Amino acid sequence: MTSMAFHFRSVRKKPSVKRLLFLGFCAFVIFKGFLYISNATVPLEMQRYLVLLAEQSSDSGECNVPRLDPWDPTILKYYAKQGKLECTALQSNVTSFRDGILTVNNEFRDSVNCKYRTFAHNNGVSDVDLLYSEYITLDNEKGARVDKEFVEVECVKKLLPFGNFYRYHHHQIVPTMEKRIERSSVDRPSVIMFGLDSMSRSNFERQMPRTHRALKEMGFVDMEGHVKVADNTYANWIAILTGKRGTTVREFPAELNEEWNIYFDDFPLIWKNYSANDYVTLFAEDRPDIGTFNYFEKLNGFKYTPTDHYFRPFWVSCFWTLGFRRSSEHCYQSAPQHLIQMNYLQEFIDKYPGRRKFAYHWSQDMSHDYLNLIGVADDDIDDFFRRNKQKFNDSIVIFFSDHGHRYDSIRETAVGRLESRLPYLSIRIPPEMDKKYPHLRKNLIENSKKMTTQFDLHRTLEHIVTGDFMASFPAEKSKQAHSLFTPISKPRTCYEAQVPEDFCPCFKELKIPADDAREAAQHLLEYANEKMAEFDASQREYECTKLVLERITDASVQIPPQRIVNDPQVQGTTSVGLTLNYRVALQAKPPSSAIIEAVVIKDLDSGKLTVTGEIERNNKYGNTSHCVADRTLKKICNCVKLK
Repeated sequence: MTSMAFHFRSVRKKPSVKRLLFLGFCAFVIFKGFLYISNATVPLEMQRYLVLLAEQSSDSGECNVPRLDPWDPTILKYYAKQGKLECTALQSNVTSFRDGILTVNNEFRDSVNCKYRTFAHNNGVSDVDLLYSEYITLDNEKGARVDKEFVEVECVKKLLPFGNFYRYHHHQIVPTMEKRIERSSVDRPSVIMFGLDSMSRSNFERQMPRTHRALKEMGFVDMEGHVKVADNTYANWIAILTGKRGTTVREFPAELNEEWNIYFDDFPLIWKNYSANDYVTLFAEDRPDIGTFNYFEKLNGFKYTPTDHYFRPFWVSCFWTLGFRRSSEHCYQSAPQHLIQMNYLQEFIDKYPGRRKFAYHWSQDMSHDYLNLIGVADDDIDDFFRRNKQKFNDSIVIFFSDHGHRYDSIRETAVGRLESRLPYLSIRIPPEMDKKYPHLRKNLIENSKKMTTQFDLHRTLEHIVTGDFMASFPAEKSKQAHSLFTPISKPRTCYEAQVPEDFCPCFKELKIPADDAREAAQHLLEYANEKMAEFDASQREYECTKLVLERITDASVQIPPQRIVNDPQVQGTTSVGLTLNYRVALQAKPPSSAIIEAVVIKDLDSGKLTVTGEIERNNKYGNTSHCVADRTLKKICNCVKLK
């Protein structure tokens, strides 16, 4: 979508009649930039423009995050209520695994021969190659006690011993004996982080009504102004887990290694802080093929197990098996994938009663690629939270997301684009902690109406692990990152909070006709094609399909906060270098069919057009860009083999 914002370079002069006339002329030029406005209506549109500014942003220029209507009429056609997820079993459940005992189910004991082996992360080697034990014959009558987290079972029929007819994977939590886990307390609460990929606040209300109601009843505080600080999962995770910027953007450089093909063992991930304070830790994420730290084998994940309990080995072992691939979508045999992983989290909670726990649980299987599908998990997630209400009484529970939806067609609407910038975040303080430190909830509620960021969430995690809730906890200065349990007294602009302008939701965007954005759209295509041409010239096996304009899907001009237009620091100055910012979204012709979006700046003095910030990809592209490693090219290249 296209948008215009206005930027000024200033030279100090004294006010004069000529000066005022010049400023009036500049204002006229600005509004001529809104090409759809006729000369006769410019004065009226000026008034409307200023009214819109006043509605959107306060005079002081801080970010007022828009409160979106989840049922806005412009997006209703993209909503679909979900039914039940049906997982059809391809094979009967031959074995069971409970309390560490692996058994053959009664009806199969006379007809099968089974064997099992355990497996684990291959420490010191990689995050992909697992370490398997030797196979052990499973006694059909007695079963076997297994003291490892993950086990794979294979069975054959006694009358047809050639070829397996049953293969399955089981899991459990085996409490760690390698370190002392201290008891949780009011001052040292457990932390349970439950995350869903690509979940905006609005879509959470639409697709998760039962869970939404449960969280409200349990006393969760909904952070209404929470915004993402980067485009994708990885960069937002890095902000949450390290408090640092993981990838370079126009305004802010990366603070950590942003190369491909790296391991993350040395990154200052927050669970290390908890482990150092006698917490037991868990990290669970589904979809090993697109894992956040293992994305398409371009990131290497962890050479050593990052937490005490790490669920990736389970998914790596089963995900590429024939049984998994033949299962119903989003299922492994008769079980939904999200329930399998939630059961691992449930065991973690149950096996460490009253002990300090830190869990980082993340599911992307149903929400990453689909706007509506996550609704099928609403009942299960609602049940999980209600069932654990009492067990959570020693825990701060954080329900969170990385960003809103980035790929579904809803992104073609203005409301959908805003949703993509506003991830869900809700936090519950346990009752005893609430009684001892009532100011924490008070501050949290006050902050829930203000702009908060993923950097603030990290600062909150740092605050919790200190165990000191009486003393003030200072903000991290460079990003003005605040613990959400302390007052955010000074309103922040996006820049002050290090939210890149590309993702700042605090601009009002005024829709314009597609034809008025054609010049900007064509420049965006030329820019993308030039980027891909550089890749094409560097190798011989593949090239990127040239992008050709199919249609402009959305175009707008940005209206900045009042402070940006009427900044006291630039009063009485001559403005030069006037620019217009267009935000344009377009679709390329097949075979690419890419829907991309970016900000294009036009210098009104020279007429020069410049693509600024990141190019966003607004529809799914799977592995079509497999031939490139560059992060920008990944979003725009459609690889074709050279003849």
